[in-house]
Amino acid sequence: MASESISDRTRLAALTITQAKRSAISQLLTSPLYRWRFGGPSASHLILLPQDIRTADPSFAAEIHHGHFGLAGAVAFTNGASPFAFEPPNQVWLEELHGFSWLRHLHASEDDLSREHARRLFRDWVKIEKRQRDVSWAPQIIARRLISWLSHAALLLDGGEDAFDDEVLRSLTRQIRHLAGAYGETQDGLPRLTALIALVLSGLCVAEQEVLIDTYSQQLCTELDRQIFEDGGHISRNPAVLVELLLDLFPLRQCFAPRDREPPAPLVKAINRILPMIRFMRLGDGSLGRFNGMASTLPDSIATVLAQDENQTGTKGLAAQSRYCRLEEKDTVILMDCGGPPPLPLSSDAHAGCLSFEMSSGTSPIIINCGAPGPADQEWRVTSRATATHSTLTMSNVSSARLLRNKYLERSLGASLLSGPDKIDVKIEPHADAVKVLVAHDGYMDRFGVTHLRQLKLFTSGTILEGIDRLIPEAARAKKFRRHDLKFAVHFHIHPDVQATRDATGGCAILNLPNGELWRFEAEGAVLVLEESLFLANFRGPRRTIKIVLRGLFRDEANVRWRLTKQQT
Repeated sequence: MASESISDRTRLAALTITQAKRSAISQLLTSPLYRWRFGGPSASHLILLPQDIRTADPSFAAEIHHGHFGLAGAVAFTNGASPFAFEPPNQVWLEELHGFSWLRHLHASEDDLSREHARRLFRDWVKIEKRQRDVSWAPQIIARRLISWLSHAALLLDGGEDAFDDEVLRSLTRQIRHLAGAYGETQDGLPRLTALIALVLSGLCVAEQEVLIDTYSQQLCTELDRQIFEDGGHISRNPAVLVELLLDLFPLRQCFAPRDREPPAPLVKAINRILPMIRFMRLGDGSLGRFNGMASTLPDSIATVLAQDENQTGTKGLAAQSRYCRLEEKDTVILMDCGGPPPLPLSSDAHAGCLSFEMSSGTSPIIINCGAPGPADQEWRVTSRATATHSTLTMSNVSSARLLRNKYLERSLGASLLSGPDKIDVKIEPHADAVKVLVAHDGYMDRFGVTHLRQLKLFTSGTILEGIDRLIPEAARAKKFRRHDLKFAVHFHIHPDVQATRDATGGCAILNLPNGELWRFEAEGAVLVLEESLFLANFRGPRRTIKIVLRGLFRDEANVRWRLTKQQT
């Protein structure tokens, strides 16, 4: 990806200063002296236990009993040792370990051995938490641990000794106080929402902590209004965030009634906005579109949150704030990215996939983006963010967005940030026999002096998709690049369950879907080739697949027309 501009460097500098200020304030608010002077009362007992609606797997308990601790796509073979004293397979595994969300699996097994394991692992954590403070006391990890402990307190406390119960409550109190001071340092986006959810949930569930409800409910509502668009999308533009957020918001909403309180209206409204957006972002097989950090879809999680939707209605067209477009005719669904990266502090998971699209017929995905890799395959993360791993056009193998490097921000935010394109125009035109979407972006203007215009036209029969990809030069800027032809490539990544072959003439590709359908892909204005690709958003790791690539040379203008047609079988 291209290097940053002067404007980008200015924004990076401002963000670095902001992050440093937040860190300094957080260190003051979480210092022992501050907590001693201003800390609230200690927790004496639990009033309420929230429900954990995430899917639980009782077999996880058996694996732990045999010394296998599997988290984040990796397994640590502990051989009887504490996982907290073990060399972690990867950073995400370590964070999930300290977040204790795996308690739900032990709770689901409903046996005394699992209960004893849970208590032993709690004691192990207490022994080492100060030595691994960078991880165990990060605000987003504290938040996840508080939610997990409250949700599965029965597993830890029922039938236990008073001394152990007191130890759990003391630790809860200490963590609540720390998070109350540190949540402002939490990374923007979902981590900050999770921290606020944990604080409000603690106020509802823990005795003597009611002050947290009023103090942080308003801040949570303010963040929800800021982060959740009117169309239900999240400010990060990552569809996965919506599902993760609802898995925490639903249990939180349920906890207000037992305390004789109404859930805040902005919280309820945010939930009601998000649910239709999740349906909007689904392909025919139920998976979410692989845009801007979306990895593999967990069907159980999707089913859980959508089961809470009383209306069960979806929409199509343009999600104006989220900048995604959905075309749907008969059994054919198309999702298209019509926007740029999110605000800079939220762009660490964003992809350079502007104008890319995904397509399904019935329950079979056809055209896809490569998607984001799982936690165990993070060596593919930078590659997954490039334009070439999306079903759209690239110029000279350069991405349409700029990857911004800053070591301090990469440490605090977890990855490099993304900037551009800056100008994106979208128009949807309904016709009697089809619906057409036209989108243009300026991601290649500064480097090559051209605008990329893409047109998709889906016929009402759902059996024909026509597309046009044009490169339109701006005379003043494009002149300096006309000394030589520039290479372009239009990528169409094919789902690995689809068989792609060239026809006898070599001028088109035949796509054989698992549901028995045949689709014919043909193009003019570029050379059609089949090349290897990787499907990165696969639960078990990267999976080999094929991509159709339309390659050509650009001098004055490029106009590539292509067509996907369902064949009669």
